[in-house]
Amino acid sequence: MSGQTTVNSPDAARVVAEWVADAAGQKPGSRPSGRRKSTRYVWPAPMEVLVNPGTAFERCVPATSLDVGEEGIGLLMRHDPSTGDRILLRLVDDSDKGPWVPARVMYSKRSVSRYRVGVKFQLDSIS
Repeated sequence: MSGQTTVNSPDAARVVAEWVADAAGQKPGSRPSGRRKSTRYVWPAPMEVLVNPGTAFERCVPATSLDVGEEGIGLLMRHDPSTGDRILLRLVDDSDKGPWVPARVMYSKRSVSRYRVGVKFQLDSIS
């Protein structure tokens, strides 16, 4: 992760709030239901996911966000993370230096050619 930054809690919350505001400005969200406590908004965006951060097995894999809310994000990716894995996320942009947001994998389900991954932001932790 050389040259890349993991944001601290207040900054991570700000980054997530920007993602949610961007999504909310595009389409109406779906009301909270079941295990979700916040509104989810459809938000297809290119993401990078750092799996196994800080270990010898650390690697960055591409993903596409499907939806986002204040507490979490849905991803579509080729990598199959394990439930409970700590990961770092960032929006892919032109600078390639966007901040990483800490998160935890809540579930991973096989789709046709990829995995649908549910992720909960870890805004109270610093990685």
